[in-house]
Amino acid sequence: MAYHGNVCWRYFLTSKGRRTALVGAWTLLAVFTALAQTYSGIDYGGTNDSSQKLDIYMPTAGAKPYPVAVWIHGGRFSEGSRTEANAGELAGIIGPLGAAVVSIDYRLSGVAQWPAQIQDCKAAIRWIRANASKYNFDPNRIAAAGGSAGGHLSEFVGVTGGITTATSGAVTMDLEGTVGGTTAYSSSVQAVVPMYGLSDFLTLMDTCPQNNPKVSTLDHNAADSPESALIGGPIQSNKDKCALAAPLHFVSQNAPPFCILHGDMDQLVPVCQSITFAAALRAAFSSNKKECQFIQYPTLGHGFDVSTCKDTIRAFLTRSLINLKTGASDRFIGPPEKNFPLHVSGNTLLVLTKSQADLTIADMLGRTVLVRSLSAASKPEAIDLRSIGPGAFIVWLRGAHGDLLIGPVVHEIPGPILP
Repeated sequence: MAYHGNVCWRYFLTSKGRRTALVGAWTLLAVFTALAQTYSGIDYGGTNDSSQKLDIYMPTAGAKPYPVAVWIHGGRFSEGSRTEANAGELAGIIGPLGAAVVSIDYRLSGVAQWPAQIQDCKAAIRWIRANASKYNFDPNRIAAAGGSAGGHLSEFVGVTGGITTATSGAVTMDLEGTVGGTTAYSSSVQAVVPMYGLSDFLTLMDTCPQNNPKVSTLDHNAADSPESALIGGPIQSNKDKCALAAPLHFVSQNAPPFCILHGDMDQLVPVCQSITFAAALRAAFSSNKKECQFIQYPTLGHGFDVSTCKDTIRAFLTRSLINLKTGASDRFIGPPEKNFPLHVSGNTLLVLTKSQADLTIADMLGRTVLVRSLSAASKPEAIDLRSIGPGAFIVWLRGAHGDLLIGPVVHEIPGPILP
């Protein structure tokens, strides 16, 4: 189905090519629909905006609750749709393993400028958590994946978990937004699979020795380039805006595991975009040993299909999402419930227990980061969370005999954590 030559068939074709792509997408969708239950055109934005719809591909096997992979389509930020064939291909790969796929639309650059696109992506992820019980989703196991523009957006989702606003120079942006009204829920993800994504707009035209050709054939610095249209002006004249649209700018140890896929013959987005991004992630992960898998395909250009690297994607999502151990995730807490004995206040976890208990806190990979024995008390005990850092964490509270009193419960620490 894929064309691995000079131009991506899925994103940059003539009208005839688009019709061919559409036929291929619907053919694949029809095949998968025969195998699994699907939901189409669900409004995650709350205003019935046609740009804020999603499709759900339910798994064909596995036990509830189901992990979810969110597919974010590509298309120069100015075109494309949730119905592209890659969404169905991904569902065909991980559906039999017990994982759902949610394919999303987002506002394109002709409708709204950055950061509207990432606000929509994060809103869709929050919608998944808000509706987890309805669709039997596991709110603690969500991945993001996408190609080209979708690769950029999936990278950005991955590295900005827990970050609501950010500033570069004189520019401050709301990266989270309030789309859909589900702001009580987290937009963090537990794994990311970006394909031929853009990690830094400002270096897209730099010479890339590992790429063939060594310089992009698309002039990204032009005033009418996809990236310039996205941010509202020539990228080199808007460096602060570009910094706030660059996944590379937000890399930290708090990012989830990544599987980065890129071709060395990419004429549109040079492979150095992924080389630099992967190097930054590996440096950030040096202390916590999270996975950053990076695969360069020497003969592939821009826009190869999910099916081209299905074995790699299947293996990565199996170990980083499907088999992710977070406990029996039966509850995802946004704001603490009234009278609930676990509360997050700023940098502090407040715990109130009427009997002796043991508190355990783990990160989203299930690794224990804190254990504390608690005594019966009339006032909450305060536990400093600054050593954990921003993002989501899991809490268990067990009685003196090991019986589970509360949990596992997922809480969110807003970032950044202040000293």
